[in-house]
Amino acid sequence: VHRSERDVDHFYVQAIPQDNYLFVNWTSSEVQVSSNQRYDLEDGQSYNLVANFVPINVMVHFNSQGGSNVPDLTVPYNTKITAPPAPTRSGYAFGGWYREAACTHAWNFATDKVTSDITLYAKWNATRQITVQTNSTSYGAVTGGGSYANGAQATVTAVPKSGYCFTKWVEGSTTVSTNAV
Repeated sequence: VHRSERDVDHFYVQAIPQDNYLFVNWTSSEVQVSSNQRYDLEDGQSYNLVANFVPINVMVHFNSQGGSNVPDLTVPYNTKITAPPAPTRSGYAFGGWYREAACTHAWNFATDKVTSDITLYAKWNATRQITVQTNSTSYGAVTGGGSYANGAQATVTAVPKSGYCFTKWVEGSTTVSTNAV
């Protein structure tokens, strides 16, 4: 509490932030009473004031949960961030960044703002590799192979050359279909 230099019966409090912090406001019983760093006090009154500060910069940590490394970010307080390049992980497709390791609440890069140090967690969806091949390119061509999320539908197509007909799809030694698509 400081005494005013102009009026000895007038007192005030002054909020002075530490390094790397900004003053936000004064509150009393969690209600904002002023956004000025200096708050004038009336003589004879009791006060229960809280000076609120926020860090100037905050850290965003990216936990790739087994994927490739994603560098941390230092960003200004209360700002939106741009999504970093997606990490990679063998056998998995990247499913976005989440607020918790269980990947329940997605981080929305278009609207969410960073207001404190935070760790974002990578979500991974297991993929299945489908390899399609013909027993000879002399007989025709096949398409549709690649990596697919587990449970996703994949369409593979066999196109026989003129004079040949498609007979079957096999997995190992088991016939799985006799349709070309």
